[in-house]
Amino acid sequence: MNDRYHEALSSLIDGYPADPGDVAEALELPDGRRLLVDCAALRMAVGRDAAEPSAAFYARMQSYLAAQAPHEPGRFRGISVRVAAASVAAALLLGFGVDNWRHRPEAPPSTTRVLRFEISEWTSAKGAVR
Repeated sequence: MNDRYHEALSSLIDGYPADPGDVAEALELPDGRRLLVDCAALRMAVGRDAAEPSAAFYARMQSYLAAQAPHEPGRFRGISVRVAAASVAAALLLGFGVDNWRHRPEAPPSTTRVLRFEISEWTSAKGAVR
């Protein structure tokens, strides 16, 4: 049996449009009739499956949620998130400021070499304009 017949029978069982010619040809074959019965059995097995949690599950979840402490937005273990963030930012800025203050030089750096340019050096080159 080919895939065309398989798709036609599967579509028929699933409630999708199927080509009547392909369905008729598939049902003439012994494998086609077996496949139709298999698809119907599978549809029945899947149709009976209740994909919904039981009442016991809902009861357990309700008791679990009731045991949890009420959540206050913006708080973590009794400390406001904004206060904690402001404290961290202040500590970082203070540390950065102290570090810069400690490494600030007292005076400008001293000179190690002085460069002097004389006028004669500028005009003594070859081709210089006088």
